[in-house]
Amino acid sequence: MKKRSVLYLLLAAAAFLAWACNVSEPRKPDTLTLQLNDSLRALNLKYDSLYLYIAVGGDTTLLFHGPYNNPLQLKDMPIGNPPGGNFVIVLRGYRDGVSVLELRLPFNQGSPGQPMGIQFTPLDTPVVAITWPATGYVTNQDSVEIRWTVDAGAERLEWKHLAEGDNIIAQGFTDSRGVSDTTFIVVTRRSQVLFVDAAVTDTNGDGNSWVSACKYLQSALAKAADGWEIWVAKGVYKPYQGAADSTYDTSFVMKAVGIFGGFSGGENGRGARNPATNETILSGERGDTSISDNIGPVVIGANSAILDGFVVE
Repeated sequence: MKKRSVLYLLLAAAAFLAWACNVSEPRKPDTLTLQLNDSLRALNLKYDSLYLYIAVGGDTTLLFHGPYNNPLQLKDMPIGNPPGGNFVIVLRGYRDGVSVLELRLPFNQGSPGQPMGIQFTPLDTPVVAITWPATGYVTNQDSVEIRWTVDAGAERLEWKHLAEGDNIIAQGFTDSRGVSDTTFIVVTRRSQVLFVDAAVTDTNGDGNSWVSACKYLQSALAKAADGWEIWVAKGVYKPYQGAADSTYDTSFVMKAVGIFGGFSGGENGRGARNPATNETILSGERGDTSISDNIGPVVIGANSAILDGFVVE
């Protein structure tokens, strides 16, 4: 670890800086110019703006700032007329408003033309982001595909096993320097739940999550096994929509499952629903506003069936 640190500092010093000052004797030079060598200017550095400061005692003065659009603009950075006492030159880089690099060069009064040393602090830790799924995702599956990136680069895929209930998914990355970043999301598994949402556009949803919810309640009823639950988001559901026999005479024929309405779509627990706010309607309306042509009955019951959180009309 020590060899690696020393090598890294040597490489940082060699590749990142060259100082040029004509100093014939230990005296304060008239001007000081920071010259960055070709190695630095050729790098694809991870910052988009630069700030140059001079620090004397507790006072810090901004000398230069500007966008970093072209490596060639870093060829020579004028520092100006430095003070006679001890001072520190600070070069700081930013990316998206966050400081990601800091370079500090202390000078003393005895030899103001040369830095006493190089204090290079790479602050650009790798940024890990999970692009799919979003935290709060709920599914009935026993695993989930995680898509993630490092520094907004190419998407990477990884499957994570899910236990029943809430799962904290951690995704981390360590770069070649040993610098790491980790991000977290929460994914919930409800192994015996199907999801229905009239607002989805895909009529072929598998019902395994809110994202891939069945559009029609009939579709979920056909898939549900005895003892399962069906969570239904707010909206209007008609018996003939999604039914195998899509005639207007079709009813919702219950089975030994619990069907719960009042969800907004996205909840990971039944207790989070609100039927009063998220009105979920089972409607026998065929399209004509008169009552005479309505489907009847809208719902046909069954043993061990639960229907909760709905308006039936």
